[in-house]
Amino acid sequence: MGKMDKLFKRIVILIIMTVLFGMVLIGCSVLPSEDGKGNIATALEITEVSSSNRYSFNAGELGSPDWIEIHNSGDTVLDLSGYSIMKTESDSVMMDGLVLEPDQYAVLCACSPVYDTNLFCTGFRLSKEGTAVYVKNGDDIVIRLGIPGLSEDISWAKTDDGYRYCTTPTPGYANEGAFFEELPAAEKSSPENGLVINEASDDFIEIYNGGESAFNLSMYCLSDDPSNPDKFQLKSTMLGRGEYYVVGLKGNTGFDAEADFGLGKDEDLFLFLKGNVVSSLKTSDCAYDMSIGLDKNGREVFYLDKTPGQDNSDRFYTKPVPSYMSESAPVHINEMMLKNTMSLIDDDGDRSDWVELFNQSDSKIELKDYYLSDDREDLLKWKLPDEKIGPGEYMIIFLSGKDKDRHTGFKVGKGESLVLTDMSSFSYEEVFFPDEERKINISYGRQDGVWKYFGKSTPGRENSTFGSDRSDNAEMLDRTGVYISEASATAAPRSEKLDWVELYNGGSRDISLDDL
Repeated sequence: MGKMDKLFKRIVILIIMTVLFGMVLIGCSVLPSEDGKGNIATALEITEVSSSNRYSFNAGELGSPDWIEIHNSGDTVLDLSGYSIMKTESDSVMMDGLVLEPDQYAVLCACSPVYDTNLFCTGFRLSKEGTAVYVKNGDDIVIRLGIPGLSEDISWAKTDDGYRYCTTPTPGYANEGAFFEELPAAEKSSPENGLVINEASDDFIEIYNGGESAFNLSMYCLSDDPSNPDKFQLKSTMLGRGEYYVVGLKGNTGFDAEADFGLGKDEDLFLFLKGNVVSSLKTSDCAYDMSIGLDKNGREVFYLDKTPGQDNSDRFYTKPVPSYMSESAPVHINEMMLKNTMSLIDDDGDRSDWVELFNQSDSKIELKDYYLSDDREDLLKWKLPDEKIGPGEYMIIFLSGKDKDRHTGFKVGKGESLVLTDMSSFSYEEVFFPDEERKINISYGRQDGVWKYFGKSTPGRENSTFGSDRSDNAEMLDRTGVYISEASATAAPRSEKLDWVELYNGGSRDISLDDL
Protein backbone atom coordinates (compact mmCIF):
# COMPACT_ATOMS: atom_id res chain seq x y z
CA MET A 1 0.00 0.00 0.00
CA GLY A 2 2.91 2.36 0.71
CA LYS A 3 4.33 1.76 -2.76
CA MET A 4 0.96 2.58 -4.31
CA ASP A 5 0.84 5.91 -2.35
CA LYS A 6 4.26 6.87 -3.61
CA LEU A 7 3.29 6.00 -7.17
CA PHE A 8 0.08 8.02 -6.89
CA LYS A 9 1.98 11.05 -5.60
CA ARG A 10 4.44 10.79 -8.49
CA ILE A 11 1.58 10.66 -11.00
CA VAL A 12 -0.06 13.76 -9.45
CA ILE A 13 3.24 15.68 -9.51
CA LEU A 14 3.77 14.65 -13.12
CA ILE A 15 0.30 15.86 -14.09
CA ILE A 16 0.86 19.21 -12.37
CA MET A 17 4.22 19.69 -14.07
CA THR A 18 2.69 18.81 -17.43
CA VAL A 19 -0.05 21.45 -16.98
CA LEU A 20 2.43 24.10 -15.92
CA PHE A 21 4.72 23.23 -18.79
CA GLY A 22 1.78 23.46 -21.20
CA MET A 23 0.91 26.91 -19.93
CA VAL A 24 4.48 28.02 -20.50
CA LEU A 25 4.41 26.59 -23.99
CA ILE A 26 1.33 28.53 -25.10
CA GLY A 27 2.13 30.33 -28.37
CA CYS A 28 5.82 30.03 -29.17
CA SER A 29 6.89 28.90 -25.71
CA VAL A 30 7.68 32.48 -24.53
CA LEU A 31 7.86 32.91 -20.78
CA PRO A 32 5.57 35.84 -19.79
CA SER A 33 6.81 38.57 -17.51
CA GLU A 34 5.43 38.66 -13.96
CA ASP A 35 5.89 42.43 -13.51
CA GLY A 36 3.43 43.68 -16.11
CA LYS A 37 6.13 44.29 -18.70
CA GLY A 38 6.83 41.87 -21.51
CA ASN A 39 10.23 40.52 -22.53
CA ILE A 40 9.33 40.67 -26.24
CA ALA A 41 7.37 43.92 -26.57
CA THR A 42 9.52 45.65 -24.00
CA ALA A 43 7.94 49.05 -24.67
CA LEU A 44 4.43 47.91 -23.69
CA GLU A 45 3.50 47.65 -20.03
CA ILE A 46 0.41 47.38 -17.85
CA THR A 47 0.84 50.23 -15.40
CA GLU A 48 -2.38 50.30 -13.36
CA VAL A 49 -5.52 48.24 -12.80
CA SER A 50 -8.77 48.82 -10.92
CA SER A 51 -11.09 45.88 -10.29
CA SER A 52 -13.47 47.71 -7.93
CA ASN A 53 -14.11 51.05 -9.59
CA ARG A 54 -16.72 53.47 -8.35
CA TYR A 55 -15.25 56.97 -8.75
CA SER A 56 -11.70 56.48 -10.08
CA PHE A 57 -12.72 56.43 -13.76
CA ASN A 58 -15.79 58.13 -15.21
CA ALA A 59 -16.47 56.44 -18.55
CA GLY A 60 -19.43 58.64 -19.43
CA GLU A 61 -22.18 56.56 -21.01
CA LEU A 62 -20.51 53.36 -19.77
CA GLY A 63 -20.73 54.50 -16.17
CA SER A 64 -17.92 53.32 -13.88
CA PRO A 65 -16.44 50.11 -15.33
CA ASP A 66 -13.29 48.49 -14.00
CA TRP A 67 -10.24 49.37 -16.07
CA ILE A 68 -6.76 48.42 -17.19
CA GLU A 69 -4.15 51.03 -18.06
CA ILE A 70 -1.43 50.28 -20.61
CA HIS A 71 1.58 52.43 -21.46
CA ASN A 72 4.10 52.78 -24.27
CA SER A 73 7.37 53.25 -22.38
CA GLY A 74 9.43 53.35 -25.57
CA ASP A 75 10.53 56.21 -27.79
CA THR A 76 8.77 55.03 -30.96
CA VAL A 77 5.12 54.63 -31.97
CA LEU A 78 3.66 51.27 -30.91
CA ASP A 79 0.95 49.75 -33.14
CA LEU A 80 -0.97 47.13 -31.15
CA SER A 81 -2.55 45.51 -34.19
CA GLY A 82 -2.12 41.77 -33.69
CA TYR A 83 -1.99 42.17 -29.91
CA SER A 84 -4.73 40.86 -27.66
CA ILE A 85 -5.52 41.27 -23.99
CA MET A 86 -7.08 38.39 -22.16
CA LYS A 87 -8.12 36.88 -18.87
CA THR A 88 -8.62 33.40 -20.35
CA GLU A 89 -8.65 32.08 -23.92
CA SER A 90 -12.41 32.70 -24.02
CA ASP A 91 -12.12 36.13 -22.39
CA SER A 92 -9.90 37.77 -24.98
CA VAL A 93 -10.10 40.77 -27.32
CA MET A 94 -7.84 41.98 -30.10
CA MET A 95 -6.35 45.47 -29.81
CA ASP A 96 -6.23 46.08 -33.58
CA GLY A 97 -6.25 49.76 -34.44
CA LEU A 98 -4.95 50.84 -31.04
CA VAL A 99 -1.80 52.93 -31.53
CA LEU A 100 0.25 54.41 -28.70
CA GLU A 101 2.60 57.32 -29.17
CA PRO A 102 5.81 57.33 -27.10
CA ASP A 103 4.98 57.70 -23.39
CA GLN A 104 1.26 57.56 -24.14
CA TYR A 105 -1.23 55.87 -21.82
CA ALA A 106 -4.50 54.20 -22.79
CA VAL A 107 -7.37 53.06 -20.58
CA LEU A 108 -9.15 49.81 -21.43
CA CYS A 109 -12.63 49.44 -19.97
CA ALA A 110 -12.99 45.99 -18.41
CA CYS A 111 -16.67 45.57 -19.23
CA SER A 112 -18.85 43.03 -20.94
CA PRO A 113 -20.29 42.98 -23.54
CA VAL A 114 -18.23 45.12 -25.91
CA TYR A 115 -20.20 48.34 -26.32
CA ASP A 116 -20.40 50.54 -29.41
CA THR A 117 -18.42 53.43 -28.00
CA ASN A 118 -15.26 55.45 -28.59
CA LEU A 119 -13.76 53.78 -25.51
CA PHE A 120 -11.94 50.45 -25.80
CA CYS A 121 -13.85 47.57 -24.17
CA THR A 122 -12.19 44.28 -23.28
CA GLY A 123 -15.34 42.18 -23.37
CA PHE A 124 -14.54 40.71 -19.97
CA ARG A 125 -14.75 41.92 -16.39
CA LEU A 126 -12.29 41.76 -13.52
CA SER A 127 -12.92 40.07 -10.20
CA LYS A 128 -12.37 42.27 -7.18
CA GLU A 129 -11.25 39.11 -5.34
CA GLY A 130 -8.16 38.91 -7.56
CA THR A 131 -7.31 37.66 -11.03
CA ALA A 132 -4.62 37.79 -13.72
CA VAL A 133 -4.50 39.42 -17.14
CA TYR A 134 -2.31 38.59 -20.13
CA VAL A 135 -1.20 40.40 -23.27
CA LYS A 136 -0.40 38.31 -26.34
CA ASN A 137 1.39 39.36 -29.51
CA GLY A 138 0.11 36.87 -32.03
CA ASP A 139 0.53 33.52 -30.28
CA ASP A 140 3.14 34.75 -27.80
CA ILE A 141 2.23 35.75 -24.25
CA VAL A 142 4.30 38.89 -23.69
CA ILE A 143 2.82 40.16 -20.42
CA ARG A 144 1.32 38.44 -17.43
CA LEU A 145 0.15 40.48 -14.45
CA GLY A 146 -1.30 38.98 -11.30
CA ILE A 147 -3.84 41.32 -9.65
CA PRO A 148 -4.61 40.86 -5.94
CA GLY A 149 -7.99 41.50 -4.37
CA LEU A 150 -8.76 45.24 -4.40
CA SER A 151 -11.16 47.46 -2.46
CA GLU A 152 -13.29 50.24 -3.89
CA ASP A 153 -11.21 52.84 -5.81
CA ILE A 154 -7.90 51.34 -4.71
CA SER A 155 -5.81 50.40 -7.74
CA TRP A 156 -2.88 48.06 -8.33
CA ALA A 157 -0.27 50.47 -9.65
CA LYS A 158 3.26 50.16 -11.01
CA THR A 159 5.92 52.14 -9.15
CA ASP A 160 9.73 52.24 -9.27
CA ASP A 161 9.68 49.66 -6.46
CA GLY A 162 7.20 47.30 -8.11
CA TYR A 163 3.44 47.14 -7.85
CA ARG A 164 1.70 48.75 -4.89
CA TYR A 165 -1.82 49.49 -3.66
CA CYS A 166 -2.70 53.04 -4.70
CA THR A 167 -5.40 55.24 -3.11
CA THR A 168 -4.98 57.96 -5.74
CA PRO A 169 -5.75 56.21 -9.06
CA THR A 170 -4.69 58.09 -12.20
CA PRO A 171 -6.20 56.28 -15.24
CA GLY A 172 -4.60 57.61 -18.42
CA TYR A 173 -1.79 59.42 -16.59
CA ALA A 174 1.51 58.63 -14.89
CA ASN A 175 1.06 57.08 -11.45
CA GLU A 176 1.53 59.44 -8.53
CA GLY A 177 0.12 59.98 -5.06
CA ALA A 178 -0.22 57.57 -2.15
CA PHE A 179 1.09 53.97 -2.41
CA PHE A 180 0.95 51.15 0.16
CA GLU A 181 2.52 47.68 0.39
CA GLU A 182 -0.47 46.24 2.25
CA LEU A 183 -4.18 46.60 1.41
CA PRO A 184 -5.36 47.18 5.03
CA ALA A 185 -3.02 50.18 5.32
CA ALA A 186 -4.43 51.60 2.08
CA GLU A 187 -8.00 51.05 3.27
CA LYS A 188 -7.36 52.88 6.56
CA SER A 189 -5.71 55.92 4.96
CA SER A 190 -7.60 59.19 4.59
CA PRO A 191 -7.93 60.41 1.00
CA GLU A 192 -5.66 63.32 0.17
CA ASN A 193 -7.41 66.45 -1.08
CA GLY A 194 -6.27 69.82 -2.38
CA LEU A 195 -9.35 70.92 -4.32
CA VAL A 196 -11.82 73.66 -3.37
CA ILE A 197 -14.81 75.32 -4.96
CA ASN A 198 -13.13 78.66 -5.60
CA GLU A 199 -15.97 80.62 -7.27
CA ALA A 200 -19.55 79.98 -8.32
CA SER A 201 -22.53 81.80 -9.75
CA ASP A 202 -25.79 80.83 -11.39
CA ASP A 203 -23.96 79.90 -14.60
CA PHE A 204 -20.68 78.25 -13.59
CA ILE A 205 -18.67 76.50 -10.85
CA GLU A 206 -14.90 76.93 -10.64
CA ILE A 207 -12.70 74.32 -8.94
CA TYR A 208 -9.12 75.15 -7.96
CA ASN A 209 -6.24 72.85 -7.04
CA GLY A 210 -4.37 74.49 -4.19
CA GLY A 211 -2.66 71.25 -3.19
CA GLU A 212 0.87 70.01 -3.70
CA SER A 213 0.10 67.48 -6.45
CA ALA A 214 -2.28 66.74 -9.30
CA PHE A 215 -5.67 65.17 -8.56
CA ASN A 216 -7.93 62.84 -10.54
CA LEU A 217 -11.18 64.79 -10.96
CA SER A 218 -13.32 61.71 -11.47
CA MET A 219 -12.90 60.98 -7.75
CA TYR A 220 -14.99 64.11 -7.11
CA CYS A 221 -18.68 64.94 -7.49
CA LEU A 222 -20.60 68.21 -7.41
CA SER A 223 -24.08 68.55 -5.95
CA ASP A 224 -26.57 71.13 -4.71
CA ASP A 225 -28.06 68.49 -2.41
CA PRO A 226 -26.01 67.17 0.54
CA SER A 227 -28.14 64.02 0.56
CA ASN A 228 -27.23 63.27 -3.09
CA PRO A 229 -23.41 63.28 -3.19
CA ASP A 230 -23.14 61.61 -6.63
CA LYS A 231 -25.31 64.10 -8.50
CA PHE A 232 -22.62 65.11 -11.01
CA GLN A 233 -19.35 63.20 -11.26
CA LEU A 234 -16.46 65.12 -12.81
CA LYS A 235 -14.61 63.90 -15.88
CA SER A 236 -11.60 61.60 -15.73
CA THR A 237 -8.81 64.12 -16.06
CA MET A 238 -5.93 65.25 -13.90
CA LEU A 239 -6.03 68.76 -12.46
CA GLY A 240 -2.51 70.00 -11.83
CA ARG A 241 -1.28 72.13 -8.97
CA GLY A 242 -2.48 75.72 -9.30
CA GLU A 243 -4.89 74.87 -12.14
CA TYR A 244 -8.60 75.67 -12.54
CA TYR A 245 -11.46 73.53 -13.83
CA VAL A 246 -14.76 75.21 -14.73
CA VAL A 247 -18.12 73.45 -14.94
CA GLY A 248 -20.97 75.22 -16.70
CA LEU A 249 -24.33 74.88 -15.00
CA LYS A 250 -27.38 73.67 -16.91
CA GLY A 251 -27.67 75.48 -20.24
CA ASN A 252 -24.26 77.19 -20.02
CA THR A 253 -21.69 75.80 -22.45
CA GLY A 254 -18.15 76.73 -23.42
CA PHE A 255 -16.55 75.52 -20.17
CA ASP A 256 -14.48 72.41 -19.36
CA ALA A 257 -17.67 70.46 -18.62
CA GLU A 258 -21.41 71.04 -18.33
CA ALA A 259 -23.42 69.88 -15.32
CA ASP A 260 -26.99 68.69 -15.75
CA PHE A 261 -28.33 70.82 -12.91
CA GLY A 262 -28.68 74.50 -12.03
CA LEU A 263 -28.59 76.30 -8.70
CA GLY A 264 -31.84 77.45 -7.14
CA LYS A 265 -32.13 80.54 -4.94
CA ASP A 266 -32.17 78.50 -1.74
CA GLU A 267 -29.53 75.94 -2.75
CA ASP A 268 -25.90 75.72 -1.70
CA LEU A 269 -23.04 73.96 -3.47
CA PHE A 270 -20.97 70.99 -2.32
CA LEU A 271 -17.85 69.21 -3.59
CA PHE A 272 -17.64 65.54 -2.56
CA LEU A 273 -14.60 63.24 -2.52
CA LYS A 274 -15.65 59.59 -2.35
CA GLY A 275 -18.97 60.62 -0.77
CA ASN A 276 -17.53 63.08 1.77
CA VAL A 277 -17.86 66.87 1.61
CA VAL A 278 -14.43 68.47 1.15
CA SER A 279 -15.53 71.97 0.05
CA SER A 280 -18.71 74.03 -0.11
CA LEU A 281 -20.01 77.52 -0.92
CA LYS A 282 -23.14 79.12 0.48
CA THR A 283 -24.45 80.09 -2.95
CA SER A 284 -27.92 80.75 -1.51
CA ASP A 285 -26.49 84.03 -0.15
CA CYS A 286 -25.54 85.20 -3.64
CA ALA A 287 -27.69 87.79 -5.42
CA TYR A 288 -27.72 90.55 -8.03
CA ASP A 289 -25.90 88.59 -10.74
CA MET A 290 -22.78 88.40 -8.56
CA SER A 291 -20.56 85.40 -7.93
CA ILE A 292 -19.52 84.03 -4.56
CA GLY A 293 -15.99 82.81 -4.00
CA LEU A 294 -12.95 82.67 -1.77
CA ASP A 295 -10.63 85.60 -1.17
CA LYS A 296 -6.91 85.15 -0.55
CA ASN A 297 -7.63 84.34 3.10
CA GLY A 298 -10.21 81.69 2.26
CA ARG A 299 -13.23 83.81 3.29
CA GLU A 300 -16.48 83.61 1.34
CA VAL A 301 -16.97 86.98 -0.36
CA PHE A 302 -19.00 88.36 -3.27
CA TYR A 303 -17.66 89.47 -6.64
CA LEU A 304 -19.07 91.81 -9.28
CA ASP A 305 -16.40 90.70 -11.74
CA LYS A 306 -16.80 87.00 -12.49
CA THR A 307 -13.51 85.32 -13.40
CA PRO A 308 -14.10 81.65 -14.33
CA GLY A 309 -10.78 79.90 -14.89
CA GLN A 310 -8.74 82.82 -13.52
CA ASP A 311 -7.64 84.26 -10.19
CA ASN A 312 -10.53 85.84 -8.29
CA SER A 313 -10.80 89.62 -8.49
CA ASP A 314 -9.29 91.84 -5.81
CA ARG A 315 -12.54 93.85 -5.80
CA PHE A 316 -15.15 92.16 -3.65
CA TYR A 317 -17.85 92.74 -1.03
CA THR A 318 -18.19 90.94 2.28
CA LYS A 319 -21.99 91.17 2.10
CA PRO A 320 -24.25 91.04 -0.97
CA VAL A 321 -26.01 94.29 0.00
CA PRO A 322 -25.79 97.30 -2.34
CA SER A 323 -25.13 100.79 -0.96
CA TYR A 324 -27.17 103.88 -1.74
CA MET A 325 -25.79 105.84 -4.66
CA SER A 326 -23.75 108.90 -3.69
CA GLU A 327 -24.55 112.38 -5.00
CA SER A 328 -21.20 112.38 -6.79
CA ALA A 329 -22.07 109.27 -8.82
CA PRO A 330 -21.84 110.01 -12.55
CA VAL A 331 -25.32 108.97 -13.74
CA HIS A 332 -28.59 109.79 -11.97
CA ILE A 333 -32.31 109.82 -12.58
CA ASN A 334 -33.01 113.46 -13.48
CA GLU A 335 -36.69 113.60 -14.46
CA MET A 336 -39.64 111.26 -14.98
CA MET A 337 -43.25 111.45 -16.18
CA LEU A 338 -45.75 108.70 -15.32
CA LYS A 339 -48.93 110.06 -16.98
CA ASN A 340 -47.92 111.24 -20.42
CA THR A 341 -50.58 112.47 -22.87
CA MET A 342 -48.92 115.59 -24.32
CA SER A 343 -45.17 115.08 -23.87
CA LEU A 344 -42.81 112.79 -25.80
CA ILE A 345 -43.93 110.37 -28.51
CA ASP A 346 -41.95 107.11 -28.70
CA ASP A 347 -40.74 105.32 -31.83
CA ASP A 348 -44.06 103.45 -32.10
CA GLY A 349 -46.06 106.68 -32.08
CA ASP A 350 -47.24 106.15 -28.50
CA ARG A 351 -47.06 108.66 -25.67
CA SER A 352 -45.34 106.31 -23.23
CA ASP A 353 -44.23 107.26 -19.76
CA TRP A 354 -40.53 108.06 -19.58
CA VAL A 355 -37.49 108.65 -17.40
CA GLU A 356 -34.55 110.92 -18.13
CA LEU A 357 -30.99 109.97 -17.10
CA PHE A 358 -28.23 112.56 -16.80
CA ASN A 359 -24.44 112.14 -16.85
CA GLN A 360 -23.08 114.82 -14.56
CA SER A 361 -19.48 113.67 -14.90
CA ASP A 362 -16.73 114.84 -17.27
CA SER A 363 -16.37 111.42 -18.91
CA LYS A 364 -18.30 109.10 -21.17
CA ILE A 365 -20.05 106.46 -19.10
CA GLU A 366 -20.82 102.95 -20.33
CA LEU A 367 -24.36 101.93 -19.40
CA LYS A 368 -23.83 98.17 -19.73
CA ASP A 369 -23.64 97.83 -15.93
CA TYR A 370 -26.80 99.87 -15.25
CA TYR A 371 -30.28 98.53 -14.57
CA LEU A 372 -33.76 99.95 -14.01
CA SER A 373 -36.44 98.36 -11.88
CA ASP A 374 -39.74 99.08 -10.17
CA ASP A 375 -38.85 96.72 -7.32
CA ARG A 376 -35.96 97.19 -4.89
CA GLU A 377 -36.02 93.44 -4.22
CA ASP A 378 -35.30 92.85 -7.92
CA LEU A 379 -32.73 95.49 -8.83
CA LEU A 380 -31.67 93.81 -12.07
CA LYS A 381 -35.14 93.70 -13.61
CA TRP A 382 -34.20 95.51 -16.83
CA LYS A 383 -30.70 96.01 -18.20
CA LEU A 384 -29.95 99.27 -19.97
CA PRO A 385 -28.71 99.03 -23.57
CA ASP A 386 -24.97 98.68 -24.11
CA GLU A 387 -24.47 102.33 -25.01
CA LYS A 388 -22.45 105.27 -23.75
CA ILE A 389 -23.75 108.55 -22.40
CA GLY A 390 -21.42 111.50 -22.88
CA PRO A 391 -20.48 114.12 -20.29
CA GLY A 392 -23.37 116.50 -19.65
CA GLU A 393 -25.68 114.43 -21.85
CA TYR A 394 -29.21 113.22 -21.22
CA MET A 395 -30.84 109.95 -22.25
CA ILE A 396 -34.56 109.14 -22.38
CA ILE A 397 -35.77 105.65 -21.53
CA PHE A 398 -39.45 104.89 -22.09
CA LEU A 399 -41.22 103.11 -19.21
CA SER A 400 -43.48 101.37 -21.70
CA GLY A 401 -43.26 97.67 -20.81
CA LYS A 402 -42.31 96.93 -24.44
CA ASP A 403 -38.92 95.48 -23.46
CA LYS A 404 -36.79 96.58 -26.37
CA ASP A 405 -34.08 99.13 -27.08
CA ARG A 406 -34.62 102.11 -24.73
CA HIS A 407 -37.97 100.65 -23.64
CA THR A 408 -38.15 98.94 -20.25
CA GLY A 409 -39.86 95.60 -19.82
CA PHE A 410 -42.06 97.03 -17.07
CA LYS A 411 -44.31 99.98 -16.29
CA VAL A 412 -44.17 101.86 -12.99
CA GLY A 413 -47.45 101.07 -11.26
CA LYS A 414 -49.29 102.58 -8.34
CA GLY A 415 -47.19 102.63 -5.18
CA GLU A 416 -44.05 101.59 -7.05
CA SER A 417 -40.70 103.36 -7.14
CA LEU A 418 -38.20 103.66 -9.96
CA VAL A 419 -34.77 102.29 -9.06
CA LEU A 420 -31.52 102.88 -10.96
CA THR A 421 -28.71 100.44 -10.11
CA ASP A 422 -25.04 100.69 -11.07
CA MET A 423 -23.49 97.24 -10.69
CA SER A 424 -19.99 98.58 -11.38
CA SER A 425 -20.15 100.33 -7.99
CA PHE A 426 -22.84 98.06 -6.50
CA SER A 427 -25.02 101.06 -5.63
CA TYR A 428 -28.56 102.18 -6.39
CA GLU A 429 -30.84 105.18 -6.14
CA GLU A 430 -34.61 105.06 -5.69
CA VAL A 431 -37.12 107.71 -6.73
CA PHE A 432 -40.73 107.52 -5.61
CA PHE A 433 -43.24 109.68 -7.49
CA PRO A 434 -46.09 109.94 -4.92
CA ASP A 435 -49.34 108.46 -6.25
CA GLU A 436 -51.43 111.49 -5.30
CA GLU A 437 -49.09 113.78 -7.23
CA ARG A 438 -49.12 111.74 -10.43
CA LYS A 439 -51.20 114.11 -12.49
CA ILE A 440 -51.50 114.12 -16.27
CA ASN A 441 -48.44 115.64 -17.97
CA ILE A 442 -46.80 116.61 -14.66
CA SER A 443 -43.19 115.51 -14.43
CA TYR A 444 -41.06 114.96 -11.33
CA GLY A 445 -37.47 116.08 -11.58
CA ARG A 446 -34.34 117.25 -9.87
CA GLN A 447 -33.67 121.01 -9.73
CA ASP A 448 -30.76 122.44 -7.75
CA GLY A 449 -30.55 119.16 -5.84
CA VAL A 450 -34.23 119.22 -4.85
CA TRP A 451 -37.02 117.09 -6.35
CA LYS A 452 -39.87 119.24 -7.73
CA TYR A 453 -42.97 118.98 -9.90
CA PHE A 454 -42.97 120.54 -13.35
CA GLY A 455 -45.96 121.57 -15.41
CA LYS A 456 -43.65 122.04 -18.36
CA SER A 457 -41.34 119.07 -18.64
CA THR A 458 -37.95 119.28 -20.32
CA PRO A 459 -37.04 115.76 -21.54
CA GLY A 460 -33.50 115.73 -22.88
CA ARG A 461 -32.68 119.13 -21.40
CA GLU A 462 -31.88 120.80 -18.10
CA ASN A 463 -34.82 121.15 -15.72
CA SER A 464 -34.92 124.93 -16.07
CA THR A 465 -38.67 125.55 -16.07
CA PHE A 466 -40.66 126.54 -13.01
CA GLY A 467 -40.67 123.78 -10.41
CA SER A 468 -42.98 123.49 -7.44
CA ASP A 469 -43.02 121.51 -4.21
CA ARG A 470 -46.61 120.45 -5.01
CA SER A 471 -48.08 119.22 -8.24
CA ASP A 472 -51.16 121.46 -7.67
CA ASN A 473 -48.92 124.49 -8.04
CA ALA A 474 -47.08 123.21 -11.10
CA GLU A 475 -47.90 125.36 -14.10
CA MET A 476 -47.92 124.39 -17.72
CA LEU A 477 -46.02 127.53 -18.65
CA ASP A 478 -42.33 128.27 -18.32
CA ARG A 479 -41.90 131.41 -16.22
CA THR A 480 -38.18 131.41 -16.89
CA GLY A 481 -38.73 131.72 -20.65
CA VAL A 482 -41.12 133.57 -22.98
CA TYR A 483 -44.80 133.25 -22.10
CA ILE A 484 -48.12 135.04 -22.61
CA SER A 485 -48.54 137.36 -19.65
CA GLU A 486 -51.78 139.11 -20.74
CA ALA A 487 -54.34 138.98 -23.56
CA SER A 488 -57.40 140.93 -24.75
CA ALA A 489 -60.15 139.58 -27.01
CA THR A 490 -62.92 142.21 -26.58
CA ALA A 491 -63.10 143.79 -30.02
CA ALA A 492 -66.36 143.25 -31.85
CA PRO A 493 -66.20 141.30 -35.10
CA ARG A 494 -65.43 143.43 -38.16
CA SER A 495 -65.00 146.52 -35.92
CA GLU A 496 -61.46 147.03 -37.22
CA LYS A 497 -60.33 147.07 -33.58
CA LEU A 498 -57.53 144.61 -32.76
CA ASP A 499 -57.35 142.00 -30.07
CA TRP A 500 -53.87 141.47 -28.63
CA VAL A 501 -51.57 139.35 -26.55
CA GLU A 502 -48.60 140.36 -24.46
CA LEU A 503 -45.44 138.24 -24.37
CA TYR A 504 -43.04 138.37 -21.48
CA ASN A 505 -39.45 137.09 -21.28
CA GLY A 506 -38.93 135.84 -17.77
CA GLY A 507 -35.41 134.68 -18.50
CA SER A 508 -32.03 136.32 -18.13
CA ARG A 509 -31.10 136.44 -21.83
CA ASP A 510 -32.51 137.96 -24.98
CA ILE A 511 -34.71 135.69 -27.09
CA SER A 512 -35.36 136.23 -30.76
CA LEU A 513 -39.03 136.14 -31.70
CA ASP A 514 -37.99 134.43 -34.93
CA ASP A 515 -37.39 131.32 -32.83
CA LEU A 516 -40.97 131.28 -31.52
